Amino acid sequence: MKWKVFYRLFGNDYDAILYHSQHILEEAINLAPNLKHKFHLVNYATTNCFIPSQEQKEYARKTLGIPQDSFVIGNAGWLIPRKRFDIFLKTCQHIKTKCDRVRFVIAGDGALRSELETLAASLHISEAVIFLGWQQDLDIFYKSLDILLFNSDSDAFGRTVMEAMGYGVPAVASVVEGGPKSILKHGENGFILDTHDTSTLSEHCLSLIKNQALYRDFQRRSIETITQQCSQTKYVESYMSIFKKVLTTSVC
Repeated sequence: MKWKVFYRLFGNDYDAILYHSQHILEEAINLAPNLKHKFHLVNYATTNCFIPSQEQKEYARKTLGIPQDSFVIGNAGWLIPRKRFDIFLKTCQHIKTKCDRVRFVIAGDGALRSELETLAASLHISEAVIFLGWQQDLDIFYKSLDILLFNSDSDAFGRTVMEAMGYGVPAVASVVEGGPKSILKHGENGFILDTHDTSTLSEHCLSLIKNQALYRDFQRRSIETITQQCSQTKYVESYMSIFKKVLTTSVC
């Protein structure tokens, strides 16, 4: 309601209104279809579009205390209810019963950390879960991963997914509302569900663990997607295109 009032009162004052999320752009169009011609999508950008070398991966795991021979699944974010790290841990339990060499890494902190540590213990996976706490630089974290397992009740975009894909890390995600569907395409460069189905999430993760051809294909497609949609070059080009259009229209 607040945004509907905003668009009604102030929408005509702007020559262009920019959005960094396809989900929010679509919401805006629903709220103010008369302003659709002023709305523009500029995807978030990341500086990383490469697959880390084996040496970089080994160094990252050594730095974070992760066994080198592990298959590593992780996620990063605030440990708050909306981010559904409980789903992450329950999915990890499913995976652990089928693949013992998997380790699970969580980067971030928040009000639910103690509760999540207790949950990990009750699921009997504490020895396989590493809580890293807040990380000033997530570069090492992303380089240590084999899969990103991302879960959220609501996310406008999900920068974590974009950043992980930029390191060639295939993503398996469940997002009830919004989310990274503009870059994460189910079955093409990763997996994304609109429900928190831990059984299906674990099956998708296990398929990537077992099927190296699929894993490599998703790695390649993830890098291609981020290069095409979320590179810094694309980000600047999008802004310049909008500026040019607005300035040309204003002058005319």
